[in-house]
Amino acid sequence: MRNSAFTGIELEVLLKTFGLNHLVITGFATSCAVLSTVREAADRDYAMTVLNDCCNDRDEEVHKMLMEKIFTKQAEVMNVSEWEKSLSI
Repeated sequence: MRNSAFTGIELEVLLKTFGLNHLVITGFATSCAVLSTVREAADRDYAMTVLNDCCNDRDEEVHKMLMEKIFTKQAEVMNVSEWEKSLSI
């Protein structure tokens, strides 16, 4: 079983084709798929925003620790309403 969004599909080819270099990441299993995707995207030099209220994990403490201590080192972490405001010009 592979966990990253980059595994098993040509995601990076699509992103490069459309000139996309900033990812907005959401998902279920913060400690699995979301973590794997964030780490791989960082290794591939993508800028990222992780929407903390659009991710979930069975273990709330793990979810909180990842959002507050791990993801903040590689991505901007915010909730949906903050992200929507950041898109307003």
